[in-house]
Amino acid sequence: DLEDGLQSHAKENGYAITLQRSNPKDGAIYYRCDRGGKYKPQDGRTDVNRLRDTGTRRMECPFSVRANLKDGTWTVKVRNGDHNHEGTSTALAHPIQRRAPPEM
Repeated sequence: DLEDGLQSHAKENGYAITLQRSNPKDGAIYYRCDRGGKYKPQDGRTDVNRLRDTGTRRMECPFSVRANLKDGTWTVKVRNGDHNHEGTSTALAHPIQRRAPPEM
């Protein structure tokens, strides 16, 4: 329900979120913008010897949210509410929002 609520809010504003990491010790879950992170070259490629990759969506967006479950209640804290890109006009631009619901 938590992730559905966060994703729904992001969708209404033209963005999408993805799971960044979780910390089982303190029950924290960290989410980021789906355009967060940096492109990681694979198979021995580097920025010098690879062809231009036009398929990456990552642009190091700094948006970050931390959710913490304590005593049966979720607490959500926006760690960085800034995006370095514009929101989209349709959810079709975000692959994570095109997924079929689990019940299908």
